[in-house]
Amino acid sequence: MSASDSPRRVHFQSPGYLVERLDAIAELFDKDRTDLLVEAIREYIETTADSETFQELVATKYCELPPPTRSLRPLRCRPKIENFRDHERAQLSRTTP
Repeated sequence: MSASDSPRRVHFQSPGYLVERLDAIAELFDKDRTDLLVEAIREYIETTADSETFQELVATKYCELPPPTRSLRPLRCRPKIENFRDHERAQLSRTTP
């Protein structure tokens, strides 16, 4: 397990009804709340990161940052960023007189 994979404690507040529903689901599947939350977060991130809108947003933000501070690297969408840059260059070359 790498340092980035080691568990980290996170504290957040949630509406009570969500916690109650989560606990009921955890009990049905004989899992604990943390396992379900981690699974749900992982699925959400994977789904979001695969969306074209998100990829374009990351590419735009990534290109705006100076190289040493590019904090979006963990999102692992570099190939799509390069494709987006190529697309942007092509658009610019078409619109430049």
